[in-house]
Amino acid sequence: PIWSGIISLTDNNLDLEVNIGRSNITSFQAFVKEYVYLYEGKASVLLNIKGQIGNPEIYGNLVLNQVKARVEYLKTIYSFSSDINFNKNIIEIEPFKLFDKNKREANVSGNIKHNNFSNFIFNINIKDFKNFEVLNTTAKDNGLFYGKAFASGNAVIEGNENNIHMDIS
Repeated sequence: PIWSGIISLTDNNLDLEVNIGRSNITSFQAFVKEYVYLYEGKASVLLNIKGQIGNPEIYGNLVLNQVKARVEYLKTIYSFSSDINFNKNIIEIEPFKLFDKNKREANVSGNIKHNNFSNFIFNINIKDFKNFEVLNTTAKDNGLFYGKAFASGNAVIEGNENNIHMDIS
């Protein structure tokens, strides 16, 4: 089964297990459509959801295999495989290699803290990239800011969704 467990409306409690094995990544497009376009890949999910219905605690793992996706704002296409762990108020990104469309790589790791999946605070590290594609837009995408750009170095992306700080060296 995809999920099993108990939802108690009497005491407003959850105790669920969600198990989705090797699904097409495109099934998850609705969750990320503003940020990422998912071309291909597989995703497996095993989550335990416990606690109050309005404030659940989510623990578990998301495994992404051979994912190919486009970052909508940048129009850059990347591929990767990754493990992502969910704990009470933190999403941990296990270190993985990210490849641009030219097969150049970067090393990614970090975490995203949250309060019941709101008030996100990012701490993402992207390291050791060389001549890595970071922009691939046209005037149609953004008349003020467009073109192709490649970068080398390291980057740290920190802050909340309303105040992102990027340190690129």
